[in-house]
Amino acid sequence: MAANGWTDELLDRMRGTGDPIRGRRHRRDLRAGAAEQVRQSLLGFGRNSDAVPEGLPPKLQRHFTETAALPAWADRKQMVRGHELLGR
Repeated sequence: MAANGWTDELLDRMRGTGDPIRGRRHRRDLRAGAAEQVRQSLLGFGRNSDAVPEGLPPKLQRHFTETAALPAWADRKQMVRGHELLGR
């Protein structure tokens, strides 16, 4: 095991983990032909502190609204530490 606890096995498993709610919504938007509309609307949207872009399909707009708050399990101290370690 690596000294910091980040093994290749752990990292590989984490790389394969996604957001199932967003994944379903994303697939639905793509099937509805909204991919280009979403792409154009999200150009320049890069930080969580940015305002949600206008012109998104209603379901995607609702997703941003519903996921605006961190989940209860999120540890802000660990997040700050991660940003410090990554130099952000």
